[in-house]
Amino acid sequence: HHHHHHHHHRHHQHEQQQAATIIKEQDVYPAIKQCMQTTYGISAAGMIHDIHVRRYGTKDGLLMVRVPRESTKKVRAALTFMTRVASNRVVASTVGIHGSARTAKLGAIHYLTAHARKNHGHDYALKNKKKHTLFNTKDEKEWKLLEKEIRDIRSIDF
Repeated sequence: HHHHHHHHHRHHQHEQQQAATIIKEQDVYPAIKQCMQTTYGISAAGMIHDIHVRRYGTKDGLLMVRVPRESTKKVRAALTFMTRVASNRVVASTVGIHGSARTAKLGAIHYLTAHARKNHGHDYALKNKKKHTLFNTKDEKEWKLLEKEIRDIRSIDF
């Protein structure tokens, strides 16, 4: 029996200012399901069954989803039409499609790190114990949170 490798989708959700609630990880799957049903009707049932949300970061909006390789294009297209998650207006866009858990994790870590650098400056070097740079406490807190997110991503069991 030939085992299909799965692709890992990452979608980013931008919450608008009028967000009614905080989007939590458990809110995402029902929204994807709804979106797939609206887009593909009855033929979506099988695909929905094979979609697995592996991570959603409430703060960073980065979603990691496991989908069968053959459904990748369809799921990606459907998620482009996703406009609401738990009564929040969202805009979803694909930031990466990966053929293995390893590359998906690397991609996610790279994405989050790049965003953190943009938002919190380059001063605080991750993993750099020798160099003591100046940074404010807010930034230090943000980097500590990022390090935790990275550890959590590394430990996801796809």
